[in-house]
Amino acid sequence: MHFNISSDNLMSHLFHIQFPLPQLKEVSDISEDVISTLQAVQVFLHQCWPLVPAHSQTLLQMLLRLLCDVTYKEETTGKELDAEEQHIVQLTEDCLMLVVKIAPEQSKMLCLDIKNRARFNRTFEAVIDRVFE
Repeated sequence: MHFNISSDNLMSHLFHIQFPLPQLKEVSDISEDVISTLQAVQVFLHQCWPLVPAHSQTLLQMLLRLLCDVTYKEETTGKELDAEEQHIVQLTEDCLMLVVKIAPEQSKMLCLDIKNRARFNRTFEAVIDRVFE
């Protein structure tokens, strides 16, 4: 997969998915936008890995916020995530794993107590446990 996106445009685009998913879902095809953005983040992480430690805080905040927003529906309504939401959770988990692998020290410091605070949401907790094993 190859994207023709500059790193500035990509970082700017990353911030667009930081808003709560329920608000974003009012816009049609937003899940496709989130999926496309997460795929672009994966490319960024693979291709620009030397830049990841410098952007690890932004990346972790964005990814954890997205994960929380997507999984919040399941926890509050009791409804299971649909296929698109499950795909978003999987892509988010993949991106989190890459950030932690590329920038382990920064990730460890920034997410020191995330495992303790993640106990409110089963899916979020499961992803965090897998990412920070």
